[in-house]
Amino acid sequence: MKIYIDTEFDAIKDCGRYKQRIISIGALLVSNEFEVCATFYENVRPKGFQKLSKIVSKMTNLTDEQILQAKSFPKVIQDFIQWIQSYTQEKVDMYCFGPDDIRTLVSNCEDEHIENEFFHGLIDIQMILSKYVTYEDEIISSTLSLDDLKVAYAFSGEVEHNALSDAKDLMQLHQAYLQQRPLDEAAIATIVQRKKQKAEAGRRKWMKQQICRQIIPYIDRKLTLIKINDIFLHTMCSICKFDEQIQTTLYNANDMKCWVQFVKRNGEYYVHIRVKGEIKIDEYIPLSDNSYSLFSYCFEQLSKVIPIENKKITCKFKKM
Repeated sequence: MKIYIDTEFDAIKDCGRYKQRIISIGALLVSNEFEVCATFYENVRPKGFQKLSKIVSKMTNLTDEQILQAKSFPKVIQDFIQWIQSYTQEKVDMYCFGPDDIRTLVSNCEDEHIENEFFHGLIDIQMILSKYVTYEDEIISSTLSLDDLKVAYAFSGEVEHNALSDAKDLMQLHQAYLQQRPLDEAAIATIVQRKKQKAEAGRRKWMKQQICRQIIPYIDRKLTLIKINDIFLHTMCSICKFDEQIQTTLYNANDMKCWVQFVKRNGEYYVHIRVKGEIKIDEYIPLSDNSYSLFSYCFEQLSKVIPIENKKITCKFKKM
């Protein structure tokens, strides 16, 4: 026989520290032929509980009243173990999804001085299921979410973040894996595309944070003359969308001088560029996906001509 277990938890403040506390436990007991023999579900009132966080309450659809009216963790665990033992005395394989369930169950038992040996035998099958999902002969991720796995197997419905419902999803996915059911290749392609977009968004966020961190000591320093090159001109023209005449003049000007300054206004960073020569340009260019290279070049040039002795310098941003 097999048991599929899922828990929902929240970060509860206990003795001045935040700890993961289980707020519900769900499980399915199934035969080796995947016939459901029994189900278990109970909410839990964790030690130190005051109020569910908004994100957990929204995700699980649980309310503070439901948790306050629930049994304590020791009583629910006792009910759970008795439930398992009432159906079988033989060895049962117990499965969960991801390391969080095992870690939280064990740590909550330790905090309540409850023997936790029972849960050390839990089998985490997240990586087993994930490695079966490939795209162009490569594993997408060794830790796919339940949502992604349901998409890959073309199972309808979103993950509900209800302990019993999620345990049922896990059982069905494991059954599909063991029976080697075909995967939905088109659906897998959408997973890959979404992950690429998420990774790119993360990269852009990291880039912006790095550039902001570097230019903060230079904020609102007076305009400083810097050297310019073709890369600088090309980047500036592509961002500012100058007309053809201005672009031609920029590229051909011999006596052109350029001043640069970093500023912050309305919570956003800009590079202020003034160009003098045959033409005059005065532009505030915002930090964006398209202006990373321009900001990086300006930073490199300014760092050569503006000495920053104290890297921990604090700046007062002028209002603009």
